[in-house]
Amino acid sequence: MAKRDTRVRTTLRAQQLVWLMGVFALLWAVLAAVGAAIASVPSIAGLPQVAWLEETGTVIMRQGDLSLWVRLLCAAPAVVVTCGLGVSALLLSPVLVSVAGGRSFAGSAERNLRRISATLIVSAVISLLLDFAASWVLSREVEAFQVATQAVEPDYAISFGPHITIPWLPLALGIIAAAFRWVIRDGAALEKEAEGVI
Repeated sequence: MAKRDTRVRTTLRAQQLVWLMGVFALLWAVLAAVGAAIASVPSIAGLPQVAWLEETGTVIMRQGDLSLWVRLLCAAPAVVVTCGLGVSALLLSPVLVSVAGGRSFAGSAERNLRRISATLIVSAVISLLLDFAASWVLSREVEAFQVATQAVEPDYAISFGPHITIPWLPLALGIIAAAFRWVIRDGAALEKEAEGVI
């Protein structure tokens, strides 16, 4: 009985920690979007889609030179991944409650793991597509800025290398959640068979 109480207390603490992590991730996503909207980093070199940047002349292309929608598009991949992680953490909370209550093979746990897996994998795919789009739009913006600046300062030149981030963490976690889902599903089936035998 004492071992069960310890397990329940430990699982509930883990559930509270996971819930806090989920809320923190969602708040970070909001702050990242706000930061992109106000262009808190002066140079475009601070954007995640820029691998390297070289500028000649006295003019520097700043994030403020980009339109608001382009800045938000550049921040969107990280925001989507963070939201996916946050929502998944919140979905994990009821699973931990089921485990603490001795209902590890409950149907709700299997459904929540399915939702977690789908959320993580879909957020990773959307993030990757947004990153491609942001890199493409940013390269067009850089070209347009160079043409406009050369009209005033002929010596100005800018070149940059686009950077695409593959969101490995949510993909891996989504696959792990899917594997746990199948384990719980098979465990529930074995539990029903055992009940039938008894």
